[in-house]
Amino acid sequence: MQQQKVVMIIDDDEDQLFIYETMLKIEGFEVIAVRTAQEGLETLRQLHVDIVVCDLMMPAMCGREFIKRVREKNRGLKNLPVISFSSASSEIEPEVVKAGADSFFSKSAPKEKLISQIVALTNNAESRELLSSIQKRFS
Repeated sequence: MQQQKVVMIIDDDEDQLFIYETMLKIEGFEVIAVRTAQEGLETLRQLHVDIVVCDLMMPAMCGREFIKRVREKNRGLKNLPVISFSSASSEIEPEVVKAGADSFFSKSAPKEKLISQIVALTNNAESRELLSSIQKRFS
């Protein structure tokens, strides 16, 4: 039996957080829902997470800053898949990917697209980990 993937979702909007948390649980994911980027950073230090879905526009620390901190200061999380999402247009996607996100999701897009991105990125991360462990054995 395949282990349940752990998704941490970060959004300061309680209603949006509830909607996405519920949707992801229905799809079979274990969900950790947090309301601030700082809380997200603290959670990553304490718990195993397979992927992060992070809102871009939040008070105190925005999603871009969260992603930069994960990528720069947490070497063990360098390969952690991160999807940024926002109600802003997808024109900001190149900027978000440059900040270190693996993907961008517009909140106006069909929710199934987010599920597809989560599945694809977590499967890709598993493949990278497996390849890395095989390479270490033969090095």
